[in-house]
Amino acid sequence: MDFVPQAPFAEDRMPRLPAHARIVVTRPAEQAKKLLAAIREAGGQPIALPLLAIDEPANPDELSQAIARLCEFDFAVLVSPTAISKVLPKIMETGGWPSTVTPVVVGQSSADALAAFDTPEPLVPSERFDSEGLLDLPRLQHMHGQRVLIFRGDGGRELLADTLIQRGAHVEYVQAYQRTRIQHAIGPILTGDPQPAWAISSTEALEHLHQLAGESYSKQLQSSPLFVSHQRIAARAAELGFSRIVVTSPGDNGMLVGLCDWFNHRMEDKMDTAPHDTAPPAATASQDTSASAQTPPPHMAPTSHAMSPAPDKPRFNWGIALGAVALVLVTTHWLTNNHKMQKLQLEAGTFNQTSRQLAEKSADNVTQMQTRLAILENKLTESQNQQVALESMYQELSRSRDEASLADIEQALMLANQHLQLAGNVKLALISLQNIDQRLQGQNEPQWLAVRSALAKDMESLKRFPFIDTVGTAVKINGLLTAIDSMPLVVEQPQPKSPPTPAQADANVVQRLWSELWGEIKDLIRVRRLDKQEPLLLSPEQAFFLRENLKLRLLDARMANLQRDGMTFQSDLQLARQYVERYFDTQAAQTKGFQQGLLQLAQLEIGSEPPNLQASLNAVRDAKLRPVGSNE
Repeated sequence: MDFVPQAPFAEDRMPRLPAHARIVVTRPAEQAKKLLAAIREAGGQPIALPLLAIDEPANPDELSQAIARLCEFDFAVLVSPTAISKVLPKIMETGGWPSTVTPVVVGQSSADALAAFDTPEPLVPSERFDSEGLLDLPRLQHMHGQRVLIFRGDGGRELLADTLIQRGAHVEYVQAYQRTRIQHAIGPILTGDPQPAWAISSTEALEHLHQLAGESYSKQLQSSPLFVSHQRIAARAAELGFSRIVVTSPGDNGMLVGLCDWFNHRMEDKMDTAPHDTAPPAATASQDTSASAQTPPPHMAPTSHAMSPAPDKPRFNWGIALGAVALVLVTTHWLTNNHKMQKLQLEAGTFNQTSRQLAEKSADNVTQMQTRLAILENKLTESQNQQVALESMYQELSRSRDEASLADIEQALMLANQHLQLAGNVKLALISLQNIDQRLQGQNEPQWLAVRSALAKDMESLKRFPFIDTVGTAVKINGLLTAIDSMPLVVEQPQPKSPPTPAQADANVVQRLWSELWGEIKDLIRVRRLDKQEPLLLSPEQAFFLRENLKLRLLDARMANLQRDGMTFQSDLQLARQYVERYFDTQAAQTKGFQQGLLQLAQLEIGSEPPNLQASLNAVRDAKLRPVGSNE
C-alpha cells in the first residue's frame, strides 16, 4: 500500500500522465466533471463510471422544517460538498444564513463550495479532513448546552454526533440527500488493455464496486491499482482483498497528483530494469590477432643453413580471463543483491505503510470504542438518574395516594364513631369497618398492617356487643304514645244494656218514649263493683292530665333510650305500667296491647355502653405520621 501526500499543483507545474493510462472515475456525475477534465488535460484516458447517484431526500418536508429552524442552533455541520449544494440554495431562498449560526465543514473542498454563498466564516480542520479532525477543533471542545444540526446523506458514521453528545451538546440529524447505487457491467473495463486504475472517494462506492465485480472479475479488480483519498477507505479496501492501494491527498488535485506520480514512477522503474548489451574487451581481440600474425605459415622453410632459434609460441593469458569472469560474477551478484534489496525495501515500505494504517485503524477503533463507552456510561448515568427520579416520583405519588387513602379512612372512622356514640348504631359502625378492611385488602405496605390489626379488634368488639336498635325502640315508643288516647279508663267501662222485651217492642209510641226516658233517668245513678280498695273517680279534666302524664313518662323513656340511660329508661317504663294498671281498664284490648309493648321495652338493655373506635383512629393517625416505605 503506497501513500502519496502531495500539495495542490500550480498551473505552471501541471503533472502529466502517460497516454496509455486508463483511469476510472467513480464519483457521482456532477462531482466527477472536474477530475475527468483534469485527467484528460494531463494526457490520460478518463473513464466516467459513477457508482452512486445523488437524489433528493426521502422526506423533503423534514429538511424544509430543519432549514426553517436553523436559527435555533449554534452550529450547522455540512458533511460534504454535496450537502452544501443541496442545502445552501434552499437556505438562501428562505432569507439567508443566520448570522448566529456557525457553519462547520469537513474539508477544503467543502469550504470552497461554501464560499460561493454568503455565510459566516466556517470552521474547517487544518490537517485531518474527517470527523476526527473536526472534533480536534478548539471551538468544539466545550459543547455543554450547545445545539448542533448535522446535514448529511443517508447513513454514515455516528462518531461526530456521539462525541458531541458526550461533550454536552444537543445534536439533531437531518437528511439532505440520499445515495442510490447504480448498476454497471465492469467486465469490459477490467479486461481491457492496459489494466485500468480506479479512483474511489467513499467506502460505499468501494463496496458497491466490489459487489459489481462478483466472483467473475474479483481477481482482476483486486489486482488493479486503487487510488483512495482516505486511510479509512484504504483499510476497507485491504479487507476486501485489494493488493495495490495508493492513498492520495484529499480533493481532486490530490487525486490527480497521486495518479501522475504513481504512473510516472512506474515508467521510471520499467526503464531502470531494462537489459543492457556488453561489448567484448578489445585488448583481448587485438592480442589474439597479433599473435596469429607473428606465426609463420607452415609451408615456409628457412633459407639459411645456419640453425637459428625457433620463435616463442604465444601463450593464453589466463589471469586476464579469470579477472574478467570474476568481474562479471561480482557485478551480476551486486546487481542481483541490489535488486533484492530494492524489492525488500519496497516490501518493507509496504509493510510499514500497512502497519501504520492498521495502527491508525486500531487507534480509530479504540477512539470509537472509548467514545461509545463514554456515551454508554453517560447513558447509564442518565438512566440511573432517571431511575432515581422515577423512584422519587413514585414515592411522592405513593405518599400522596397513601395520604389520601388515610384521610378517607380517618373520615369514615370518625363518622362511624359518631354514629356509634350518638345513636348507638352498632350495625352501621360494623358495616363501615368491614368496608374499610375490604378496601385495605390489596395493600401490602407495612404501615397498613397496624391499621388492619386495629380494625380487626374493633370489629370483634362490635360483634360481641349486644345489638340495640335505638331507632326501632324510639319507633315503638312513638306507637305507644299514639295508643294512649284510645285506652279506656276504669270509670269509663261501659255496662251492657238489657235488650227490649217483646212487650215493649209492641207498645205504642207513648210507652216507648216513657221507657227510654226512664232508662236515661236510671243511668244518672249507677251502682258498680270495683275490685280496688279506693274509688278512682276522675273528672274529665283529671282524665286529660292523666293521659298527658303518661305521655310524658314515655317521652322521658324515649329520651333515655337515645341517651342510653338505662336506669331512667326502666324507671319511666315502671311508672307508666303503674299508671296503666291503676287508672285504665286492663281488660280492654287496647290496654292489653299497651301493656305488652311496655313489657317488651322493659326487656331491652339500654344502659350498656357501646365500644368506641378510638384504637382504629389512633392507628390511622400513626400511619399518617410514618414515612412511606418505613418498616417501623
